[in-house]
Amino acid sequence: SAIDQAAAHSWSGQHKFWVEPEVSTIKATSTTATSTFSNCVSLTGGCFSMNGGCIATSSSSAMVQECRTELATANASIICTMATTSRSLIIDFYIPGASAAYIPRFRFNSDTAGNYSFSTAEEGGARTGASTQNRIETTATSPTTNASGTCHVTNPLSTLKIMRCQVDFAWVTVTAGTSADSTGAWNNTTAQITTVELWSGGATTYNVGSWLVVWSVKN
Repeated sequence: SAIDQAAAHSWSGQHKFWVEPEVSTIKATSTTATSTFSNCVSLTGGCFSMNGGCIATSSSSAMVQECRTELATANASIICTMATTSRSLIIDFYIPGASAAYIPRFRFNSDTAGNYSFSTAEEGGARTGASTQNRIETTATSPTTNASGTCHVTNPLSTLKIMRCQVDFAWVTVTAGTSADSTGAWNNTTAQITTVELWSGGATTYNVGSWLVVWSVKN
């Protein structure tokens, strides 16, 4: 039978709808319940709202968290593997510290060959870089403490992938750190990025609590 849209409804326990319910509003107030939509939720208009703001509409691009990895034990790499991908990726990372000085480096799809190039600059200084490398470097000097950054990657299938990062490192209480910007490329023209590795470059390990998040922009 139809659901009365003018009336208030509440349920407890598990419920399944075998036909498509048509309601103007669905409101979940529980802070402990979980919901599973195995075939997604399709919107023909409006948007999903979080804290009063739309996070996706039926006619615009949506940003989706593809993967998140946080180190429970110190490691030289943080690897994030995506189930899906897109032509545009956003990467966020945070390193609270490491066992020694390091440079945050990126590699994709387990490619450790010399298929990368990069250029970096710090605090508006001269740019330095290299080509035919086995990684993309995001800073010119080596932090010894914390570092955090955000990168945007264009991720087409049949042309090389371009990456641009903003990284801030060595921040301590009441003391300003260093800001670096970098550009880099992965010379792969046959596959999109599905695995992102944040690598220290050697035996240096990132501290517990270091994390890496990859978002895809569905456009």
